Amino acid sequence: MNQQTLLSSAIQFYATGQINEAEKLFRQILKNEPYLPQANYFLGLIALDKGIYDEACQLFYQATLVAPKNNDYQYSLAVALQECGKTNEAINIYEKLEDMPESLNNLGNIFRAKGDLKSARTYFDKALEKDKNMLWAYLNKALLEREEKNYKKAKELLYQALSINENFIQALYQLSVQNRIENDLTNALDNIEKAIQINQTTDFLWVEYGKVLSKLNRIKEALNAFDNAIQINHFCTDALFEKALLTEETNPDIAEQAYRTIINIDTKNTAVFNNLGALLYKQNRKLEALEMYRNVFLIKPDDTNAAFNLAIALEDNNDYQEAAGLYFKILGQNQLQQQVHIRLANMLPIWFEKDEKTALLYAEGWQKNFPDNPLAVHTLKALKGEKTSSDNDFAYTQTYYNAFAETYDEKMIQLDCQIPKAIQNRLNNEHYETILDLGCGTGACGAFLKDFSSELIGIDASPKMIEIAKNKNCYTKLYTQDILDYLTHTKKTFDLIIAADVFCYIENITPIIDLVHNHLTKTGRFIFTVEKNQNDNQTTLQYNGRYQHGLNIIKNTLIHFKQIDHNQIVLRQEKKQDCIGYLFDLKKG
Repeated sequence: MNQQTLLSSAIQFYATGQINEAEKLFRQILKNEPYLPQANYFLGLIALDKGIYDEACQLFYQATLVAPKNNDYQYSLAVALQECGKTNEAINIYEKLEDMPESLNNLGNIFRAKGDLKSARTYFDKALEKDKNMLWAYLNKALLEREEKNYKKAKELLYQALSINENFIQALYQLSVQNRIENDLTNALDNIEKAIQINQTTDFLWVEYGKVLSKLNRIKEALNAFDNAIQINHFCTDALFEKALLTEETNPDIAEQAYRTIINIDTKNTAVFNNLGALLYKQNRKLEALEMYRNVFLIKPDDTNAAFNLAIALEDNNDYQEAAGLYFKILGQNQLQQQVHIRLANMLPIWFEKDEKTALLYAEGWQKNFPDNPLAVHTLKALKGEKTSSDNDFAYTQTYYNAFAETYDEKMIQLDCQIPKAIQNRLNNEHYETILDLGCGTGACGAFLKDFSSELIGIDASPKMIEIAKNKNCYTKLYTQDILDYLTHTKKTFDLIIAADVFCYIENITPIIDLVHNHLTKTGRFIFTVEKNQNDNQTTLQYNGRYQHGLNIIKNTLIHFKQIDHNQIVLRQEKKQDCIGYLFDLKKG
């Protein structure tokens, strides 16, 4: 069989989809005639379809060397270069082929990927000028409009494509995506179902179908859709990922299996490592979670979030030194500053229990680099057992509780905080015209105080805590203010003032107690708690950042009150042990 007959047979095999047979013949031809452009071109197309882009480039180069004026060869070379990431070389070729609308469309895609949306739009428009029926130019321009949040224009372009070809599944698919983005789930479902009716063997259509069904809370059907996508393409990581997300809470074993399958397919998928790490962490499999977060960090060592997640995992596995090193690295990048400062304020006291010298060394380094940060200053003082200023006490409390506002109530449940209940029992359902809740926080006491008063005012240093308290609708008025500042300037008097778990953040409470006395009515009452100091004659700052007040120190501040009652109570649990304190109940007259 001569070369021309072999070439004709190979082209026929290619045209009828018999790719393997075609490839064998093309390679046989090139053994005898290595520079034959047609054989190099068709082998290049086969390599391109298989995703073997480097080989495709070589084959198309060979074809263009022999036939440099063949636009199909040149265009295919540009496509292969584009797929290889050699966009500048691809642009040079596409620009020489501006009579081809396909070249203009591809130029639009390149500039869109570069973020040059103005140039991209120009090329898409030029492609449509050349060919008003070019479906892919409509589609790609629609995606550009979506990026710029021009949703109405994006949908108009997709509908234009469908007016040319109502079975253009890419346009139906993107319309479904657009509808889903806008939460128009009825139309999203309609469009993706139309696409699937046209083509039931395309994995990404089933993935989109599953996403829409998931948003409609049709979970079982959504999982079936993702399974269909996986059955069509066992390497469909999008379907596996969505399936994992959907089963994390209800069936974590299936979610874990899906995540691990993705990792076997794509060992650089940081989102999957992150999600699997979080899933394992929820199951208290902390060492396995640590491994996942470490993988993310190894893949993206300069990624701040990756470093932060790894640091938290290391901290939870008691590797405080490596965690601190990562936290300091993040601080050096000027990102996640507040979160890192909070983590250090929590971690260093725990580390101090196990290794005083090293923890103190890191605390000193922290404070040295951030001398104006109230968390760094307060933590170092606490670890050294030194006194702090009242201004720093306020700044520390405000900063610390702002960070924990959203999880504060949950944390108090975990610690089995008994203070609100102890105060409520003490009040015995008595009614008070006016009540002041000092350091009200998120409103733990406000929940029952509102039933005992006509007017309930709350004061707290943390704006975020005040915001949460406001949403509980317990208080008549709420103020974000230092309690000493409020008591100094207000002219109101109150029948009841409480300070629940407040004085553990204030060293010198004498000025506050004196002002409280001044702002009580003649028969007014003051209830507060303190943490017990083993030495009755000392006030000490503990390494955990809280003050413990000696009983005699407290009593010496109460000389203006006529009736003084106190009893020892369990404030909360710390490290599965009772945290002991005092509840004082005072009457002015």
